[in-house]
Amino acid sequence: SGAAYTTHLNYQNTGVNFISQANGGNTQFRNSAGTLMQLNSSGQLGIAGTPNAANKLTVYGTTYQTDTSYWSNQGVASWSNHSGADFFGLRATGRDLMLASNSDWANGIIVKTDGKVGIGTTSPTEKLHVSDGVSGFSGSYNARTTAIIESSSSAGTALAIMSKNTGNSALWLGDQDGETVGQIYYNHPSNYCLLYT
Repeated sequence: SGAAYTTHLNYQNTGVNFISQANGGNTQFRNSAGTLMQLNSSGQLGIAGTPNAANKLTVYGTTYQTDTSYWSNQGVASWSNHSGADFFGLRATGRDLMLASNSDWANGIIVKTDGKVGIGTTSPTEKLHVSDGVSGFSGSYNARTTAIIESSSSAGTALAIMSKNTGNSALWLGDQDGETVGQIYYNHPSNYCLLYT
């Protein structure tokens, strides 16, 4: 058995209640089943099965939250399983919002303050920018360009539109007069491709 230490529950006449640990160690909240929550000497709080928290707040199990949370200092919130093998996180970088798995922020999703969304890039050029590696293009995009899909593969880059072989695959080109005023249309059952205008 180790030495016994005393935790004090105090009340100040300023209206402040506080709990203090006499030896500057950990403060635990327990019941007959064991430790429910522990606040260590570094100010890190572990709840439900995680007494040795490695972050300011570590929670195991299901949580439910209403209203608003605030994170400072990069605003990182992460979730993982008990082993830490499955991880995803939210991060505020400046005023941008990032979503990533296994701390791979560069290949996650970012929403910029100007509304641009990047997948696989942290610097989206247009409203939607999907990157599977840098293509090498260093010029300026056309002012009418809204979405970019690029890759670093020497074999090329493709956009796939998939459907059942009993139906059709199409790319519709619309304007204020209609959604399908122009079409690139492939009929799978008869195996032909058409360009409609």
